[in-house]
Amino acid sequence: MIYNLRTTHVPFLDKLLGGGTAPTGVYGILGPTGIGKTHLASMIACNGATRGSAFQDRCHCSFPWVLLDIETDFCMLKQRVVSHSAKVARDNFGCPSDCIQPYEQARHSELPRHQGQLVSEIDRCRHALEVLSRQLHPICSEDLYENRPNGRNCKFTDFPEWIAASVGRFSAVKPLGGIVIDGVCNVWNYSSESSSKSEREFIQDFVDKFCRELSIRERCPVWITHQVSGTACRASPLASLSHHHSARCKSFARTLDACFVLGSPSNESMFAIQCTKSNSGSAKLDRLVLKHDRNFATIVEVDGYDEDKYHQTWKQRPTGNSLLTQGQLESLDEMLEQLREA
Repeated sequence: MIYNLRTTHVPFLDKLLGGGTAPTGVYGILGPTGIGKTHLASMIACNGATRGSAFQDRCHCSFPWVLLDIETDFCMLKQRVVSHSAKVARDNFGCPSDCIQPYEQARHSELPRHQGQLVSEIDRCRHALEVLSRQLHPICSEDLYENRPNGRNCKFTDFPEWIAASVGRFSAVKPLGGIVIDGVCNVWNYSSESSSKSEREFIQDFVDKFCRELSIRERCPVWITHQVSGTACRASPLASLSHHHSARCKSFARTLDACFVLGSPSNESMFAIQCTKSNSGSAKLDRLVLKHDRNFATIVEVDGYDEDKYHQTWKQRPTGNSLLTQGQLESLDEMLEQLREA
């Protein structure tokens, strides 16, 4: 099938995708706890909704995105997405300044002016909030419950069905540009099917069927995040990993259109992103080195990275006292997982 790729407006993802995503499809992100999956999920939704910048006029004609993050309350989610979109330090989010800050001098080229007014933090926060209120539809922890006289009760009995209904309410107003679901394990934890299916079965059905059907119905790409486990959590910094390291579901990436695996960070807070599965034939490379800028809830590609300096790191096996090979360790993880499900 021939189609025009849709840019994600996240530069390093577009490089690995060979230009962007298909008009519909399911895309996955894997990584260890704390590496930045949630920040990357927010970046994908924000950049897609604003076409890469909340300060450019063209973002007003883009389609809105849905960001589902049920592990975060609305205040924290707002702080994260506005900090990223407005390029305002998270520590300054509560009391943005109306003066140019020292850190902004180095970022001046990244801060396009909107009618010459968006120079200070307070101007950028105000503008980003206005744009994101139209372009980004968040679903967070407060949306899971409703207040009743006898306390809070869950709003749903079937979590995937509730997600589909919530997304459908947004798309009924205006077509969506994309959907991001942060944490497939979180969906499992809230699903009523957790009593009738194993976690592996649920995750597989959720990815293969539900997310695919949601993408086709809404005519937009769906992004999901998931954990890595086992030997991948003990891998050396910048080590290349595989989508087979996914937690409690080794076949997580079986039907994904592309899967990205985030490695463990180095002492310099750098980590590898590896495209381990992709249907795109236009991509020229399959891995990059990134750095997490937590102050601005942003992940950026490392400029001028000297891979030769770290060439052993890419192929280095996990450190430890084990006498088993990498393949034997992965097989052992698989056996232990099957025993736990038995």
